[in-house]
Order: sequence, then C-alpha cells, then structure tokens
Amino acid sequence: MDMFGRLLDRIASLEAEVVRLQRRVNNTFREARVEELYPSEGLARVSAHGASSKKVPWLQRAGDIRDWDPPTVGERVMLISPTGEPGKGLILPGGYSSQFQQPHDKGGEAKRVVGDTSDLWTSDTRVIESPRIILRGKVTIEGPCVTHNGIDIGSSHRHQDVMPGPALTGLSIPKDC
Repeated sequence: MDMFGRLLDRIASLEAEVVRLQRRVNNTFREARVEELYPSEGLARVSAHGASSKKVPWLQRAGDIRDWDPPTVGERVMLISPTGEPGKGLILPGGYSSQFQQPHDKGGEAKRVVGDTSDLWTSDTRVIESPRIILRGKVTIEGPCVTHNGIDIGSSHRHQDVMPGPALTGLSIPKDC
C-alpha cells in the first residue's frame, strides 16, 4: 500500500474514532422518561428522545444502608452512561414535571409524598400524615408530655370526676403540653 492509501486509511480510522467519541459524549447524560418498570429486578427501561434503552438500574444506596425508591412510569429522569452505552448506564432522578410536581415549597425543610401519605421534616418538627400508620416492635416515647386530640395522655395526665380506688375513671382533663 502506498503512502496515499495509508493516509486515507488513517483518516478513515480517525473519522470512525471521532464518531465513536461523539456518540459516547452524546450518550453520557440523556434526559429521559421511564417507559417500563421491572421492580422485582430493580430495573427500568427509559426513552431518551425517542430511543428506548435496555433495562438499566436506577441509582440507590446499596450497602449497609439500603434504599428502595423506584421511579414511576412517565417520570422524568437522567440516564447517565459513562461509557456512552445506554444499556450500561444508571437512572438518576430528573426533576419535577407537569405530571409530577414538587410536593412542598419551603427552603430548609424536606417533604416526601407517597400516595396519600406525606412525611414533612422542619427544623423542629416532623409531621407524618397518612390514612393509616403501623408501628411494629416496642415503642418508647420520651418527652415531657404526650397528647391525643389536645388531651394529655402522658404520665402526668389527670381525670375529672374520679374517686380513688377501683372505680372506672372519667374523661381526661384537657391540658396543653
């Protein structure tokens, strides 16, 4: 092969390398939407600008502390593929959308919503709202008082219209904690 032929081969090789590198860069970060979810496998398939990915995992903590926080079909996500191969990538949360809007609007606070249940953390309070709450195991409450519907039910609560002894007690006396 003459020098001109080797030069043409080298140019073709470099052009192929440029195309490969462009594809890698273009696929490193892709905005996408979750198309299908495979929860038992911990995988999802996403669509990025009309191209469907293979099944790929979503990013979760997976050491001594493990999270389970699967994405939702239709959710906006980021598909990251450091190698440029989307089938070898990871799914990251991608932000709010008109379909899935932000659940809270206060800085310095955190709120998590799952269906009809919400959990709000502020600097001095945690508020859990849910149609039903189940606590399993021994429960210990430490603090100066415990209230239920504005009534002190803690160790310092008192009842009205009660005579000492084996009699049943009356209603608790309302008390602010």
